[in-house]
Amino acid sequence: MVDGDRRTGSFKRLLQKMAEEPRLLAAQWFLGDATGERRRELHLAFKAEADTLDFGHLNPAVPRADLAALTEKTAGIKCYVDQHVTHAQLDPHSTMPMPSDVDEALDLLARLLDKYTSLLRPPRDDSGSDDSGPGEAGAAVPDATAGPRG
Repeated sequence: MVDGDRRTGSFKRLLQKMAEEPRLLAAQWFLGDATGERRRELHLAFKAEADTLDFGHLNPAVPRADLAALTEKTAGIKCYVDQHVTHAQLDPHSTMPMPSDVDEALDLLARLLDKYTSLLRPPRDDSGSDDSGPGEAGAAVPDATAGPRG
């Protein structure tokens, strides 16, 4: 989830890409064809979670701040795992993280996963029957080749 290697697909890499290309998550795409009170609710949710400065798209500072918090909260855990679990270094220097640190990191990760899942797959109606997100077959992201909408 927090691997930063450009050859991997990780949550960290997703946040990095979102910060690099914030216009791909446009408010107009997020709102879809919602109308009335539902559109207002979605607009307020998008503004609060993603578009804090009213750009009309994702504020790149949002994923950057979330990435910084995630990196800070998981640094010691990642170092330990890299040295003792995934790579088994001969001379590891990290110490085992406290269980409370692992719990806090997992709580943060769960909150961020919920946040970005809702941004990339917003529910489309009040009944909850269509929560697959916009586009064909529940596509989770807008088509980057089509250019920004809005």
